[in-house]
Amino acid sequence: MLEYHRDVQTLNVSVRIHKWLCQLPNFGAC
Repeated sequence: MLEYHRDVQTLNVSVRIHKWLCQLPNFGAC
């Protein structure tokens, strides 16, 4: 259960970074 929670946290961080990159004008990541 702990490992699953860690994976979910990592996924959330990745999504947050992706959204942040999407807001940058020089990135067409979306």
